[in-house]
Amino acid sequence: MNLHPLTVHFPIAFLTLYSVMELLRIRPFTRLSFWFPIKAVLLIVGVIWTFISLKTGEQAAEIAGGGLEYRVVELHAGFAFAVTWVYAVLAVGYIITWIDRSNTKIRSFPGMALLVRVA
Repeated sequence: MNLHPLTVHFPIAFLTLYSVMELLRIRPFTRLSFWFPIKAVLLIVGVIWTFISLKTGEQAAEIAGGGLEYRVVELHAGFAFAVTWVYAVLAVGYIITWIDRSNTKIRSFPGMALLVRVA
């Protein structure tokens, strides 16, 4: 059973909405206290779901036969892999920033100060 079409739509929607929110810098919205957490949740959940979609995409590729159809699936998979990792890097940055903005003691762990400074 091919689950890929069922899993691929949520990360596309989440990451598209995140991207639109990131591109539309409307000052009254960006000043809201919940603007950053909403973007962070959309991005992080979208990335997690994208990894699920990659896995179901591998299963769908196994179903595809040889020839032109398989080459198109491989090209599609390559783009999906690249986009997933671009958003994953952004998600790590958001996680680090979120931790830095919170009032937790996590920055006292060895190496965390370096990560926060880099971000």
